[in-house]
Amino acid sequence: MSTVTLAAPRGRIFGKATPHRMLTLQRGRGRQEVFVVETGRFDLHIATERPLSISEAVEFELETGFPAEVKKWRGIVHWTFSNRKLNEAGIALTSPVPPELVIASSSSMRSSVRFPCRIAGKISSLKDGRKLSGKSVNYSRNGVLLQTSAEFQVGDRISFEWYSVRSQLLTQQHRSIDAIVRWASKENGAWLLGCETSKDSLWSLSEADICRKLRTADPRDASF
Repeated sequence: MSTVTLAAPRGRIFGKATPHRMLTLQRGRGRQEVFVVETGRFDLHIATERPLSISEAVEFELETGFPAEVKKWRGIVHWTFSNRKLNEAGIALTSPVPPELVIASSSSMRSSVRFPCRIAGKISSLKDGRKLSGKSVNYSRNGVLLQTSAEFQVGDRISFEWYSVRSQLLTQQHRSIDAIVRWASKENGAWLLGCETSKDSLWSLSEADICRKLRTADPRDASF
């Protein structure tokens, strides 16, 4: 497991105004600056100079308070995005984000962070067997946003099926998740379905098996 250190200046911990939301990330002998884009209760969305890898286990350290206290928590990279200027990563955490980090990043404590994820697949009704083409828009710790051509009702139980290339495999793998439609909205001729996934399908569209990897990263935590 890689050890990643986030050392935040104490002035930011105490909520003082700063022009940048930057933390320091250390991996082995290398150091780089990290921008905390958003935090959720069990989520970190960060931007880095150099990319992280999906499935990578990381450990965070945050120095807070006076006298200084070092807090540690662990996580797994479940989502990445890169362009010419920036590398982004989504981190699934084994324990809740410390309040000090929320203050340091000038973020808010929303329940989950939504990560863009475009995957084509099939949406099936578990009630009548109806099957339609659809695609994902984003996902979070407990949910997924889907787009399709036909209406589903709030409370409908559905299944989303797709093919995924997991980072450790050389071939495509058929995958599916069950979910409950919590809201539905028609936009530009298509239906958006906000769905809640089960507790066994956390960060369900990630290429990594997040629940299993989180249990491995921190076996003391029975939440996963």
